[in-house]
Formats: sequence, structure tokens, C-alpha cells
Amino acid sequence: VDARGVAVGGRVIEFETVGDSSTLRMCWYLPPLAHEYGKKSLTYLTAMLGDEGPGSLVEQLRTERGWIDALSAGASHTASTFCEVEISLALTAEGMAHLDEVVALVFAAIALVRERPAEKWRWDEDAQIAQLEWRFAEAIDGLSLAVALSASLLEIDQIPLCDALRAPFAYREFDGAQIAHLSSQLVPETLLLYVGGQGLAKDAADGGVVDVVGYATDSGWVHEEFYGARLRVRPLSDAQLALWTNTALVLGASTLSLPLPNQYLPADLRLLFSPPAKHTPSDGVAPTLLLDSPTGRLWHYPDSQFGQPRAAIRCTVTAAGVLEDARALWSTQLLISMATDALKARAYPAAVAGLSASVSVGIEGIDLSVSGYSDKLMRLLDLAVASIAPGADFPASRFEPVKTAVVRDLHADKFAGSMTTALTQLKVLVRSRPGFYERLAAVPIVEALTLEDMRAAAVNLKSGGSYTECLVAGNVREADARQALAAVRATLGDTPLADGALEQLRQRVHSLPVGDHLWEQEALNPDEVNSAVALYFEVGSTAGSLRDEACLELLVMLMQQAAFDQLRTAEQLGYTIGAQAYRAWSAQAILLYARSDSASAGYLDERFEAFLQAHAAVLRATSESTLETMRAALVAIFATRDRSLADRSTRMWSEIEMHNCVFDRARTLQQLAHELTLADVVALYDRTFLSAQTRRKLAIWITAPGEVERPAPYRVKGTLPRQGFSVIVPDSSGVEAFRASCTLLPAPALCAAFATTAAEQLSARVTADSIR
Repeated sequence: VDARGVAVGGRVIEFETVGDSSTLRMCWYLPPLAHEYGKKSLTYLTAMLGDEGPGSLVEQLRTERGWIDALSAGASHTASTFCEVEISLALTAEGMAHLDEVVALVFAAIALVRERPAEKWRWDEDAQIAQLEWRFAEAIDGLSLAVALSASLLEIDQIPLCDALRAPFAYREFDGAQIAHLSSQLVPETLLLYVGGQGLAKDAADGGVVDVVGYATDSGWVHEEFYGARLRVRPLSDAQLALWTNTALVLGASTLSLPLPNQYLPADLRLLFSPPAKHTPSDGVAPTLLLDSPTGRLWHYPDSQFGQPRAAIRCTVTAAGVLEDARALWSTQLLISMATDALKARAYPAAVAGLSASVSVGIEGIDLSVSGYSDKLMRLLDLAVASIAPGADFPASRFEPVKTAVVRDLHADKFAGSMTTALTQLKVLVRSRPGFYERLAAVPIVEALTLEDMRAAAVNLKSGGSYTECLVAGNVREADARQALAAVRATLGDTPLADGALEQLRQRVHSLPVGDHLWEQEALNPDEVNSAVALYFEVGSTAGSLRDEACLELLVMLMQQAAFDQLRTAEQLGYTIGAQAYRAWSAQAILLYARSDSASAGYLDERFEAFLQAHAAVLRATSESTLETMRAALVAIFATRDRSLADRSTRMWSEIEMHNCVFDRARTLQQLAHELTLADVVALYDRTFLSAQTRRKLAIWITAPGEVERPAPYRVKGTLPRQGFSVIVPDSSGVEAFRASCTLLPAPALCAAFATTAAEQLSARVTADSIR
């Protein structure tokens, strides 16, 4: 009998899953502890069981045996009469075949924790981390704060109002006896085990529909009434109970150990820069360009406004060895996936201490990011960079599981929704480097890769030449920023790219030929019921001026509600219908999109065109008061300030990675928005949507299987006149032919101009220093 008074202990619930994932959940129900939130005894236990560092349960199950992909452990206090402890595991196929051994290792880890008397230094570490999170919590908006408070007030009988927000961070009393008692409750006899996977009920007779399943005996395979899910409830077998109780045998055959002291806990929380004498508007703050060389640029923003001992380092390494062809790209992706897999264990203590690290393949090369408390950030950066260096130490046993996971992720595109497919195909057609988005074509490439290919990718990354764009922002001095870039270059290479190579490797966006162009294909998922359209209307380039950007935003505000009211509400074409500004690098466009389970893709396009024709008169009749209201709303959006250091560094990095460097963009757009007139908006509308001399439209139609059978008036496939379209052949040759007919929009030039000005200022400063 558990804490709820229900006899569930020592039971397993098996169920069939729809997808191909296999899951294992181990649950125990214990007496309520919400009122003792200041002790955090369950947090102490679950933190050790969910640890992912060296010697952990995760390392044993994932790295050493390949039986799981992920594990999480936690406790919830959502009921006043009990609390729940849960350990969830995502199983591999091999893990499913060794299910009893997986559970045995979990119980061995529990026994290891139970046999060691509770140690206050571990509890103190958790308390220190929680105190840091509370002390340096970044600002949140009022709505999020209200939601958090309202949720806490539901537990007012357990948590006093003064701790409504602080309760999750409050550590007030270490209770070793309580920890020992709770760990003694996590035993097989009180376990409720959930096992989910495909094929569990294969060839088993169905016992029919059940409303309530009893726990006392084996229910056999039955199914529930509403969803038809097949399940079985039965007692644990004597053999299972014996195996899971004899933990000494399992411990002796494993290398399980408890976590070591966390080396990433910050010791120095000093703020390096004094707060400004007065508030500095965030819309004009820009980083300093410290270095501009053939091998890269270093940007530095020393923060003094937010009072946080935190920093962020963002780098993109554009390397010839990554982007030269599809095989190089996906060899690097496999390398990065192996590095990420290894970092899960090696950087886990850093994650616990409030730091984060990620390495990924981006549009223009390797994206590397670390953030958190500045005191230990360089140590984490060194670890992240070393994870993809030539000669990096990867467990060979993890290669096949990681490769399988990459292939499975690529195959998932077959089941992508119609709208996702449409937006992905749009990127393939309009961007100059589409290999990153052609994921299904990458499947045979990845399947053929070997461990030696992956190691060669690490060597090519360093030897082929590269260009590193790096931003260091926050509580970091200039010398540390330079050290960060030096660390990246030392590991990933400081050989410059060949002349002209950088421009070839960077992402650009195509300018469409004048006219209407159509890509039509059937949804990849045979079970997809929705058709979708993504209608891309090119506006032009932002390379020369931001005026069109401000005008574009105002135009979208003036048309998006009308489009929704007409097409979604009045015509009821589908649940997802909208209009938005679309920007990438120097390109800007208006994107109209819709998804429908009743209308065909062609009919959706037709109704959008009818709306655009009709809305032209509505737009021209816009009153001055309506225009001023919309203009004021747009100015208010542009006036939004950075709420945190994370917001500010993200904003700066988005300017750098898109090669724009318009760090005062919001302030400039505010000024331009004030100057816009209705004539400006109408002129943009006309040349984008109506004029045959300037209109550039790319329509992506994703048709659901069977859409031709949809009833009138939603039209069947083929009724929308196609003579006005230039139809793109829906295969790789069609893609290449279309892209060959396009020109490239001008590359963003403002970053280069910014860098030139900054270099002149830096040179002047150095000269002045030498004279002094």
C-alpha cells in the first residue's frame, strides 16, 4: 500500500507506444513533504541518482553499456496527501532487451546512496547553487511573475506566502535521518514500474475494453476505451524481486561511484565594472571590436548595467573543411554529435553549477557557446573546444549508438508536418547554402560514415583554414576575451582561409526572378491530413537602408489581423493562417502561410490572392487615426529594452552572425517608424504584391494525400490556373535550375563598415597611447 492508500507496490504496467521510442519509468509514492520544503531531502537523493558525471548511473547505462539515451530523476509535490519520486529512462533497443538489468543497476545506485550516510557537504553544495540562482535571478516579465505566484498560492497551506517564490531555492535544515529514511523507501516492493515500447503485445490475445485495471493480479493485455491503447498490469515476478534486491552482486560488477565535489562552483563573484552613473538605453549599446584579422574578429562587451557575475562567449568557426560538400558537412555533424554526447558527462557538473556549453553545426560552420558565472567560464570553454579537437577522446562504444540517433533524427523529417516541410523547402530554394536543410538526402551519407571518417573530420576542421567570429560579453575583462579567442584558435586552428573563400562559404539569400514561381509536392508523411502553403513575397535587401524594414513591419501590422479575420474566421480555411515579416541575412520578405485539413493547397493560394487584391482598397482607405495607432504600437515594440545580460548578448550576436552589426537597430527603426506615411506603406504593398513589373513570389504547396477528394468549394488539385506560374520541377535538378535562374541579394555591408570605423578608432587609440 502506498502513501495514497492504494495497493500498487511491486507492479509493472506495460503499454504499447505509437512511436518507435522505448521508455521506462520507476515511480514510488511517499508521504507528503511539501511542508518540509526547507530540508530538500528528496532533492538530495534525486540529484545524486540523476547525476551524469564520471562514475554515475547514467555513465554506466549510456556510455558503458549503450542501454539508454537519457535519464532523469526528480520528485513532485503536486498533491497534499503524497509526493512522487520518479526515475525516467529513454531506452535503446539493446536496453529494452536488458530491461531487468537496467532496473537492477538503478537499484544498485540507490543502494550506493543509501549505504553512505548523508553528507552535509553535498547538501551544502546544493544549497550554494540554489542561493546563487535566487541571488542572481535575471529579470522576468510581469506576466511570468504573476503565473509563478498564482501557482505557488495553490499550495498556501503547505508554503507560507513569504516563501511563495523562494521555496524552490530555500535550504534551511539538513536532516540526515530523513534522507536515510526516504532512501529506505525506494525498494522493489513499493515500486510501480511503467514500461512502454512497440511490439510488447505482439501476438498476445486482447482481453477487451477495461474501465479500471486491478493491481492484484495479471490483467492480461487489454485496451482502454477512448484511445484504444493496449496495456497490461501484473505483479513483479519473484525472479525480478530477487535480482533487484541483491544489489551487492550488481554493485560488485559495476564501477558506480558517487559524485565528487563540484569544481565549477564559482568562488569569485566580484563585479569587474562599476554601474553607470545613469541608466544607459539598451538600444544604442554596442560591443567593442578588439581584433579584426584574416583569421577572425573578436567583439567584447564589458557589462556594467545588469550587475551579474555572468558572461557569455559565442563563436562561429567558418571552416573550409566543414562546408566544402555534403559529406564534409555531415561528417562534421557526426563529430559534433559525438562531442555533445561526451559533453553530457564531462560538463554535467558545470551545468549543475549554473553554466552551460553547446557545440553544434550551424549554417556557416561550427557554432560554439558557453555561458554562466564568469569565474569558471574559461575552464568550461577549454572543455567544450577540446571535445571537437583532433585526437579528442571519444568512447568507441558510443559511435554506433550516436550515429543511429543521428540517422533516426534525419528520418524523422519523413513525419514532419506539412507546414514544417513547406518552410524547410523554402529555405532550400532561396538560400545559397542549402545542404544543412536537405536532411533526407543526408541519410545514406551518414549511414556510410565510419569512426575513422569522423576523426578525419576533426583533422580537416583544423587543417583546412578557418575564420572565427567571436563575441565575449558580460563580467569579463578585455584580456580574458582575448584569451577566449586564443583558446578557440589554438585548438581549432588559426590558418586563414584562401583568398575569397570566406565570401563563398557564408550564407546568402537569392533574389527571385520577377514573376510567380511554384514548388508543389506531396507531404512526406502518408498519414498527413493537412495541406499547407508558404507564400514568399520578396521585398528586397536591407543592405542599404532600414527604412524598408520599418515600413515592412508597419505593413504587416496593417494586414495580418485582416487576413486572419477573412481567411480564418470568415472563410474558415484552417486553424493556422497568418502573415509575418521574414528576414534572413540581408533579405527581407513577407510570408503568408496557411495549413488546412479541408482546403487544397491550390485553393489556399487562390484565397490569399483574392485577399491581397481586395485588401489593396482597404489599405488605401486607412484613416490617419488608425495609421497613427498602428505606428505608435510599432514604435512601442521597437522601444522594448533588454531585460537581462542574456537578452543583450543574444541581440548583439544576432547582429554579428547575420553580418549586419546594426547594434542601434531598435532606436533607428523607432525614428524611421515615426516618419512613415500611408503613401510609403501603399507603395511597398503595390510593388510587393500587385505590380507585374516588381512582384517576386515563390509559392510552396505541400499537398496532403487525398486532398483531391475534398468537397467543393475548396477546389480539387489542378483548378487554380497554373499558366501564371513558373513551375519548378520538384527534384534536385529542379532545385538547381531554379537557383541558377536567381541572383544573390547584396551581402550585408554594414558589418564591414562598422569594422572599418572601429579599426580606425582602435588605431588612433593605440597611437595616442604610444605618444603618451
